[in-house]
Amino acid sequence: MDAPLILTLKESGILLSVSPSGELTAKGKPESLRRFQSFIKENKAALLAELAQAEELLSYWWRLHFPDGGALEVFSPSGNTHTSILKGYPEAISVEPFTLGHTMPDAPLSEKEAAAIVLWLASIGERSQEIIDDVLSQCERSAEARGYYLRRAEGKPG
Repeated sequence: MDAPLILTLKESGILLSVSPSGELTAKGKPESLRRFQSFIKENKAALLAELAQAEELLSYWWRLHFPDGGALEVFSPSGNTHTSILKGYPEAISVEPFTLGHTMPDAPLSEKEAAAIVLWLASIGERSQEIIDDVLSQCERSAEARGYYLRRAEGKPG
């Protein structure tokens, strides 16, 4: 889902974001930042446009990057935009949407599994029947989504 210029920089270890004042910020290894400094300056307008387009993208799955080099994958049952996910994780230096592979589960979702997932959703304040139905539907179609929700229902991180 990354735009071409952003992907070029990301592959070189540079993560871009837009500051609250609207300025382009780049974080990464000092040698990479020095190497691409002129490229970033020359392509600033295009990079800002690509980031703005990415900010409007609604995604269920986000990969967050942190200053220490760590990453976290986050799922949002109702979906989030780039801007809203950053508000929830202000310490993140960048976020990117991604899509899980969809391996079909080996067996249908059991009543016990569905009940555990619904109970977990209720515990986090999710009461929308539309979202609950969507989550259960994802668990029927995707082994990865099912695993994620069952781990959450067991009190484990996603």
